Amino acid sequence: MQERSFSPTAWAKVVLAILPGLFALAATRRLLSSALGVGSADILALVGLVAVSITLVVAGLVRERRLPIWSYPAVGILLALPSAWWWVPLANLLIPVLDAPSAFWRNAAPVLEFALLAAIAAPITYRVYRRHGIHVPRSGWVLLVLIILFSVAQVITTSVAARGSYDWVAVLARLWYELWGTGVVLSAVAIGLPLAWRNGTLAGLMVVAFQYIMVDDLVACVVAQGRSLYGICVCTAHQAPVIVLAIVTVLLFLIVPPMWVLRSRSARQRVWGLILPPIFAVVVGAAIGLLACRGTPSEYWIGWWFTNLLAGARYTIAVAVATVMYYWIERQGPTAGI
Repeated sequence: MQERSFSPTAWAKVVLAILPGLFALAATRRLLSSALGVGSADILALVGLVAVSITLVVAGLVRERRLPIWSYPAVGILLALPSAWWWVPLANLLIPVLDAPSAFWRNAAPVLEFALLAAIAAPITYRVYRRHGIHVPRSGWVLLVLIILFSVAQVITTSVAARGSYDWVAVLARLWYELWGTGVVLSAVAIGLPLAWRNGTLAGLMVVAFQYIMVDDLVACVVAQGRSLYGICVCTAHQAPVIVLAIVTVLLFLIVPPMWVLRSRSARQRVWGLILPPIFAVVVGAAIGLLACRGTPSEYWIGWWFTNLLAGARYTIAVAVATVMYYWIERQGPTAGI
């Protein structure tokens, strides 16, 4: 089958597609942190990102009567944020009224996080299967196996880096947690299938934006009462690595891919535009972590760095899975949308 050619998307629509990324890029500069405090500024940035994304989706539905291509990044953000946060208020509400938090609540995060996405992905996948069937190319199966292997490697790395007393039950609990997390990562691929039958590889923009939220949560710094608890800020007092890491993540997930993909003239250029920027984001993020945490006691930073590298690679592989499947769909020729 010959390579298809496309006309570049108008710049006005490209700007709409990168609008959430531009807002997130402005929010990484912590312009409001000096006036409101870091915690309030982060909350305001999150609310603003949600508001921008909702506005784009609603405007697209009103204008074009369906989800336009330039709203796909906003859709990915909106899918990822509720799945990551909706269960937190529920857990905070129920835990105080329980006599003693059970093992379920200590490991409930991936189950509750996956619940909303599974409720969306399951009927969508079934409908696509009934109408078109679902074909996973051979390279897609290889990538799926790699995701599982990376999840197992992440569990092993976490257990070894802890250097504490652990048993097989704890290891299996971590494995269970990571496999459920893999379900979260891959759910976006399933949700994007109807968009792929309508717009081919362009649907990958939704998956890339979805994985941005996952990667941003992975590299984010958690600070409570002035004390760094998690992230790169634990091993360095300088803000420069934190800001650079956040900017690189936004650029290579929310800004570069939409510009590259929407302005491309061929399917192969679109494929590279979806895959290469997230790969660069993981590589650059790993390099920043190595440089910023140099000299930190190895019992912390080596384990943290390698675990984050494996997790980032898992999110990147999920983008590759979506790209492979959507590219195969696109090569089948024009098909009516679902």
